Formats: sequence, structure tokens, C-alpha cells
Amino acid sequence: MRSVVIFAIVACLAIGCSPPTKELAEAGQEPAPAPDVQAPASSGSEAPKSDAPKADVAALKGAWTQADKDLAEKPADEGVQKAYIAASLKYAEATMYADEIPAKEKYPEALRVYRTVLKVDPANQEAKEWIKTIEDIYASMGRPVPE
Repeated sequence: MRSVVIFAIVACLAIGCSPPTKELAEAGQEPAPAPDVQAPASSGSEAPKSDAPKADVAALKGAWTQADKDLAEKPADEGVQKAYIAASLKYAEATMYADEIPAKEKYPEALRVYRTVLKVDPANQEAKEWIKTIEDIYASMGRPVPE
């Protein structure tokens, strides 16, 4: 499943999410699954599943921004930390699946947000898996990983 997710993201980065072409059909290849298809639960070797592929990215960014402000005010508060992590994961995932955001913008943004999760919770497995997936995609394309 991880390879399917990687293929889908690479395809989006490489060709800008264009619709399947006649050449693909003639070659007998199927396009990557639509973003609203849920992947199976992660077993450690697969990318995490999507719970919010068609979410309102602007609203989630607003919630994430507010959670970031709350965290800045109360960095030691465990409830604030959990709210920040939840808002961050939702926003990053929605960003990755947002059709309206160009691939060259959404993957670096998602990567940046996932990295902020690890600053608050270094053991967060979901953020680690998505970071590795995105970094692997950039590496497979021979492109530098965004900072």
C-alpha cells in the first residue's frame, strides 16, 4: 500500500495531477486511487490512512494556527499539546490531499507541519510515517527534501 501512496504522490508532483491518458489505458495501467479512497490501517511499513481527504483546508489551517498560539502561551499544558497535535495532523493531511493546492506547495507545507508535531511529541508515529513517506518521494525523484 505504501508504494501506491508513494506512486500517487510522485505522480502528482511529476505531472501535476493530470487525468489518466490514452497511453496509460493502452498500456493496461490503472491510475492511482482517488484521494477519497481510504487506505488500510498502517502496519508500520505503509503510509498512514487518510481520514480527511476532502476537508476544508482553510478552516483546518485556522484551527492549527489557533492551536499554535495556544501552545505558545501554555507550552507545558498537556491538553494544549494534544489539541495542537490533533490540529496539526488534520491540517497536514488535508493539505496533502487538497486538489486546489499545487503539489509544489502542499507537500512542503505538510512536511513542515508534520515536523512541528515531532517537536511537541517526538514519538508521534503518524507524523514520523508521513515525514518518511514524503522524504522518500523527494529522494526517489532526485529532488532535494524541503527544509
